[in-house]
Amino acid sequence: MLSSIAADAAAKSSIPLQAGALSELENSLEIVLKNVIVAAFARAKEQGRTEIQAKDIQAVHKTIMDHGKK
Repeated sequence: MLSSIAADAAAKSSIPLQAGALSELENSLEIVLKNVIVAAFARAKEQGRTEIQAKDIQAVHKTIMDHGKK
């Protein structure tokens, strides 16, 4: 998905942009984003919900940031 967006952006941009680099970024972030969503869903289930809410993602983000401070 990101690679097609990147190609369109690169074609319209006056700034040199390598669409392939954005595609690599997408591949790298895919696992991270998947893990965030899985953790957010687990939190939602713990709260008795079947849908992720922004507060679930924010809680996961806080956990990640707090872990990085240690």
